[in-house]
Amino acid sequence: MRSFAISSDGVFIVTGSYEGMIAVWDMQSACVVRSVRVDEKGGGENRGAQTIISALAYSHDGQRIFFASTTTHHIEVLDAKSLSREHAPLQGHSRSVLCLAISPNAPLLASGSGDNMICLWDLERFSLVRKLEGHSGAINSIAFYPDGIRLVSASGDTTLSVWDSRSGSRIGERLRGHTKPVIAVAISEEGFIASGSNDKTVRVWDGASLR
Repeated sequence: MRSFAISSDGVFIVTGSYEGMIAVWDMQSACVVRSVRVDEKGGGENRGAQTIISALAYSHDGQRIFFASTTTHHIEVLDAKSLSREHAPLQGHSRSVLCLAISPNAPLLASGSGDNMICLWDLERFSLVRKLEGHSGAINSIAFYPDGIRLVSASGDTTLSVWDSRSGSRIGERLRGHTKPVIAVAISEEGFIASGSNDKTVRVWDGASLR
């Protein structure tokens, strides 16, 4: 398994594999209820590459699943029940999308990519709102604060950044302390940030003071 996401009601989990398989599981029975194999043809540096499902996210109402693969630069929108494509791909990145996160209280999707940028998408209009730039390495992981406005990004440049999704500006200085790419980030309900890195450490930061 390469990626996963849990529906907001906790009933389903969707997983993505290194073989291009997307599967929806019933959490109670631990059984697959539907699945689909994605065979996307990449171009440029991805031509002929194996399709890997790099990122997944559920919409708030559980009706849509968003996914990205390593063979394309866009985000696909699936109907959660049929796993059929529901909308034209969301296009805005110039390299593979590596992570997705949905605001907990707004129709806003954040995507991070190997192009070192974060894109914010309006999920009512399926349109690009803005791009967040400032990292010098791939965006490996993203998480929204509980307020749904701020988000934190983990990058291959060994740092983390906190952003205001409304203005697109970075809040404070970058969080430094890791010595290798930061590959995972999560935020607690209390606002503490946990980050994991290829330097084999996990660091916990105060999400308010950014220390």
